[in-house]
Amino acid sequence: MKYIYVNGKEGRDYFLKQGYALIKELNKSDVYVFENNVGKFSKNEIKKNKFNYVLSNTLTF
Repeated sequence: MKYIYVNGKEGRDYFLKQGYALIKELNKSDVYVFENNVGKFSKNEIKKNKFNYVLSNTLTF
């Protein structure tokens, strides 16, 4: 998948620390879109941190 949509600041901070490129920030809805450019995305790591995300090949803005 090309993009990762994240809900919440905890998820945003996690992906920024991991080196993912933040593409878009929707402040009113607290949604952040990252390019899946690092190549080490782990669903298990995300489950451990308990924040919401969606993987997508479509950029919706």
